[in-house]
Amino acid sequence: MAPIIIYVHYNGEITNSHEGIQYQGEHAKTKIIRLKHRISKLSKLKKQICRALELDHHLHVMTITYRHPHIILNNVAQFIPVLITSDDDVNLIFDVHNAWPQLAVIELYIVVEPITQHDLTQPLITPYHEGQTLTEECGPSNQHDYFPSEQSHLDEQVIMNAQTLPVDHLDDEFIDRIVSESRHHLDVDDQYEDSDIEIAISGGGVDGQAAADDDDDDDDDNNALGDDQGEEEHAMPSYPIMEAPSPAFIANTWDNIIVPSNDEVQCVSVWKRGMELSKGMLFNNKDELQFAVRAYSIDKNQSYKVSESSMVKWATYCSKCEWYLRACKRKRKEYWEITIYNGPHTCTSSTVTNNGKMMNSKFIERQIHHLVKTDPAAKLKLLTAEIKEIWGQDISYFKIWDAKQKAIGNIYGDWDKSYEELPKFLLEVQDRNPGFQHCRPVISIDGTHLYGRYEGKLLIAMATEANNEIYPLAFAVVESENGDSWSWFLDCIRKHVTSRKHLCIISDRHGGILHAINGRTVDDWRGDNGHHRYCIRHFASNFLKRFKDTRLKNMIMKAGSANQIRKFDMIMEVIKRYNEEARMELDTIPKELWALAHDNGRRYGAMTTNLSECFNGVLRGCRSLPITAMVQYIFFKLVSYFDAKRNQTQAQLDDGQVFSEYATDIFEKNKEKAAKHGPVTRYDRRSGIFAVQTPVNAFSANRGNHIQVVNLFEKNCTCGKWQLYRIPCSHAIAVCNNVSVDVRQFIDPFYTLTERLACYDHSFMPIHDKGYWRNVEGPRLIPNPAQKRGSGRPKATRIRNEMDWIERQSGRPSCGICHEEGHNRRRCPNANPTSTSGSGRGAN
Repeated sequence: MAPIIIYVHYNGEITNSHEGIQYQGEHAKTKIIRLKHRISKLSKLKKQICRALELDHHLHVMTITYRHPHIILNNVAQFIPVLITSDDDVNLIFDVHNAWPQLAVIELYIVVEPITQHDLTQPLITPYHEGQTLTEECGPSNQHDYFPSEQSHLDEQVIMNAQTLPVDHLDDEFIDRIVSESRHHLDVDDQYEDSDIEIAISGGGVDGQAAADDDDDDDDDNNALGDDQGEEEHAMPSYPIMEAPSPAFIANTWDNIIVPSNDEVQCVSVWKRGMELSKGMLFNNKDELQFAVRAYSIDKNQSYKVSESSMVKWATYCSKCEWYLRACKRKRKEYWEITIYNGPHTCTSSTVTNNGKMMNSKFIERQIHHLVKTDPAAKLKLLTAEIKEIWGQDISYFKIWDAKQKAIGNIYGDWDKSYEELPKFLLEVQDRNPGFQHCRPVISIDGTHLYGRYEGKLLIAMATEANNEIYPLAFAVVESENGDSWSWFLDCIRKHVTSRKHLCIISDRHGGILHAINGRTVDDWRGDNGHHRYCIRHFASNFLKRFKDTRLKNMIMKAGSANQIRKFDMIMEVIKRYNEEARMELDTIPKELWALAHDNGRRYGAMTTNLSECFNGVLRGCRSLPITAMVQYIFFKLVSYFDAKRNQTQAQLDDGQVFSEYATDIFEKNKEKAAKHGPVTRYDRRSGIFAVQTPVNAFSANRGNHIQVVNLFEKNCTCGKWQLYRIPCSHAIAVCNNVSVDVRQFIDPFYTLTERLACYDHSFMPIHDKGYWRNVEGPRLIPNPAQKRGSGRPKATRIRNEMDWIERQSGRPSCGICHEEGHNRRRCPNANPTSTSGSGRGAN
């Protein structure tokens, strides 16, 4: 007769995860007991376990929990914990083992405590504590009343969380699966002798080492028990590290690469879609019960009404037939059971209902939970299509929007509590800011809208590194864009990010920014401290809005981007002849604010705020999250971004590269042009002044056949490109070639890969898990009730203009009839005047 194998787990705790019920712990251990015959008495079972553990059963109290295979459905075994308190319970263990021989072993979780009150020795394993029981009036239960009401450190959904094992492979894989799930290392003695009991010992917990050789099993076990108790006093605390709440937090969105997650919401009830409800079915909580009834009713095309609902009871009925269901929260247990069921339905419906009225936002949230976790910015259209595909129901906009908000709250935390948690999280990440001194001294700032439950703005500051790629500097959440909020944000940049002088800050002409820079007595961003510049795209767009003239806008863009004063003056003269009023208004604005030719090299050639605006796309998924989750999203995104750029730069240095690809490409193009230049004239070798003749360009009027003056010592050229981009122009390269000087020494050091690597050299420190965050002294942070969005479809807050059409790369909106820009089909001059729908065609 084959032996009966019992796994006894101790020195750990029962936990619940997406993989099901597990037994884990730093000092968790497992003993394997082999019995020749079944045991029918609880006292004898306890004696056998105490004997295996070398304990005196007279001096210890033992609590035994059985890992009960509750049901096998569709070749899948599902397990729940059952408390063993009587001889009948012991017989149940062996009856189940005989009934399901494909389950190779019996698993028991034990808690042992000394009986003596004066013994201060630590218990063998951490005990669990039963919570208060609830009174019930639902009648007798069909299930064994052996479930513990609450395990120590057990998460919300421990009972009925299915641990699925294919039945066809249980005999071959069960021991391996137990090892992988419990993360124990077992040392099993395969020899079965005639003794009444044989013990195999396994040591170690989650990361523990396997037991020693079989010959030393007894000694290893004794030592393991002693070491576990002795090390508790001296072991250094190990703080769990916080992980990104969603794969989207660390996905490579800056390269348009998104790796979606396959996480799904697990149903922990026995009921599955397609099954008929029945008396005795168990559900982990009331929400699981309500979900099952609602899903059952939708599939059956039947409605129901709730007749009773409380913390311990829930009853529902059909108004057309005798269908009735009643469920209760069982006494001494944390699960719900159907105690009365009169079904299925005997009534019929005249039509198939697909208007989604039987679905509430809580039900929908469960269906779209995995999509929102994968991508917090998932479009409502995608979520609606998911419901339509699975349930065949058409959901209203508000219902799907409300469900998405619930999903965001469940995944990333409560909206209001998120404000309270934010100071604690920020305390964890303080002093983690990498150095800014290795970037080009140019900052781009912008603000963008938040789309969550509370209105607000996210202020962003970006710099550029050696490869002309974005370098995130600072973020701030404010109620609105105004002078005070921008002043505070810029002050924080000066105080916490950088104190460098001669910083160039590029922005649009928002009134709050202008007030923060020009309307203050402190010259943090003026004079030697800083130089303010306008984004040429926003600058020209302001004139388009003022004069409604696209051609004028293009002229201003061209004038602002001209790299030589001669070219700038020529274009300004054309603007004067074209629109004198616009030219007069341009003359009132200092040229250095918007014109590259008058910039004196402060911009490093950067003319727009695209740096900060393009990063809005990277943050697209977080602006609809609770505030702490949004900050976490940004943090984890930066961790991933910095690590990717650090590795990329190090690889380039290992390949022998010196300068960034951006600078190398510009330099090589200038080098090709330098080879075509005419003779170089030396005017003053001591002062480094030379003249370069450019060739005639036959394909363009007014180009070529010019003389450009180069000053090597002052690092400038009359073409303006050298001082604007800080990379030697073609004329400077021609001069250096003429006098045999290494021209690469004149490339700005900020373009070197060593400087780029220094930007990303600082590594972010891991954030401790939420339970280890320190409390922050001071007032409690709460959201502003006035910023809360109203119900219904949110209104668009962004004012769109022609720049948005360019960003979408789909062209300016055009008419659907004549396909011309500037009007729609309702205002089309070719539309049929008799048409009232606006879709008529013009006459031939």
